[in-house]
Amino acid sequence: MEIKLKEIILKNEENKKFEKFIDNSYNEWLNNWNNVKEVENKNPWEAKFEIIYKDKIGKFTINTQGEYLSFMDLEGYLSGEEYEIEEGLSLKVASVSSNILVAVVFSEAIRLNLIDEDESSYLSMSIFPEWSRGLIPNDVLDDEDVREFFDTTLTYLKSKDIINIYPVNIDNFEVVALEKKVEFEKFVRAYLGKDIYFYTHKK
Repeated sequence: MEIKLKEIILKNEENKKFEKFIDNSYNEWLNNWNNVKEVENKNPWEAKFEIIYKDKIGKFTINTQGEYLSFMDLEGYLSGEEYEIEEGLSLKVASVSSNILVAVVFSEAIRLNLIDEDESSYLSMSIFPEWSRGLIPNDVLDDEDVREFFDTTLTYLKSKDIINIYPVNIDNFEVVALEKKVEFEKFVRAYLGKDIYFYTHKK
């Protein structure tokens, strides 16, 4: 499978900075909390992707205004946009900085009975601390036990084709903007190249 960025469209050019996709991460929550008195307006935009899978081509469009990226809601359920590639296989988009993949791997480990009840309780305290309100801490993978569990389990899930990760191909895409075209393209290349990826999740 290949995910190509085909077009980015700047919706507003009045502000100095550009928005990021809403990822419901701890970083996002912290920034919103710190800026509660002085909201910094940023330029919204839209991205159009092309999905190439088994000689078929699909489209996936997201913007900075909706909750498209994968996140764990307060009920403990995985939310966000899904693109059904085939029956039982969904394509989703996520950010590295949200650490959401840790939650996905943890959920799959429980579903597949890869860890016992004691391990589940121990790991959940690190991955979902009470203060985070469903958000995953920035330093969750600094915990050696969580890191070992995550790396080992993700490798296993990949080997079984339950989870697979796909970076975004940003080699060639169209930029729709007026005065801020150069700055916009530079921002998107850095942001998507570093923080955004797609992944498949087989249920």
